[in-house]
Amino acid sequence: MNVLTLSGTFKQNVAHDWLIASLPDIPPFQEGNPDEPKILVFRNCFTCSLLKIQYQNDMINVQSDNISTLAIFKEVVSRESTKRRIYVSDSVEVKVSERSERAFWKTRAMNPAKWLQTVSSTTKLTHPIRLACSFRSSFN
Repeated sequence: MNVLTLSGTFKQNVAHDWLIASLPDIPPFQEGNPDEPKILVFRNCFTCSLLKIQYQNDMINVQSDNISTLAIFKEVVSRESTKRRIYVSDSVEVKVSERSERAFWKTRAMNPAKWLQTVSSTTKLTHPIRLACSFRSSFN
């Protein structure tokens, strides 16, 4: 699982507010032992992706098999912590799954000429001048 660790000077209830801002259906914050971590676990119904969040004072640990989930969560926490003027540092540990590694090597096994053709055609499609020309021609 990929791991995102956020640390700073924030309380558990502030971390809980950040969770509410980033995820639906978070239960309300319940006071308890502030040194005891709280754990929330989610599973996406469509992709079967897992998300485990463990948080306590000054630390949030987020684990997921989907790296996009971590990126979105990090973005929301960055925005919310900036609003409150709280400095939060982060560290990310990415684990490459066998499935993604096989897909990576499968694309590398493609015929080099075909791979270059694919790259050059994509570059032509996304080149800024070409995009501007195609944008202008759509209004003519």
